[in-house]
Amino acid sequence: MAKTYEEFKQEVEEIKSKVEVKPRSLSKSEKAGHQYPYTRVNKKWKKKWKEFCKYDMDWDYFYFLEMVVRKLEFMREYFIKDSYLNNESKNTVVDSLTKTLEVGHRLITQDYDEYDEKSFQKEKKDIREFFNLIGEYCTTWWD
Repeated sequence: MAKTYEEFKQEVEEIKSKVEVKPRSLSKSEKAGHQYPYTRVNKKWKKKWKEFCKYDMDWDYFYFLEMVVRKLEFMREYFIKDSYLNNESKNTVVDSLTKTLEVGHRLITQDYDEYDEKSFQKEKKDIREFFNLIGEYCTTWWD
């Protein structure tokens, strides 16, 4: 005799209660410390950063450069120590991060004179080079 819908539903519930649900494994992004791996769709991530940016009143571009350089330093450390990449890919990523960080550190440490035209042009050139390198390599840096 065929089972009724209610009997079938009850049987499924009994089976479900017997099955042990294993916790899902962490993604590479979560292992690296990212709390919200899918930032485009995750509203928690947006709220977290909105609160951070809301009270951050340092509007100087230099502060932004320091934040970007620090983030790139963390990424470089991650790829040197904990990367899952093979050696060739790992070396490529680390080399590109190192190259970008050299320009970033130069931007942060060099004392540009805003009243000297040559120095001002040099600073603009370094900023352009820094962000061009980020644009060129950024798709190879993410896990």
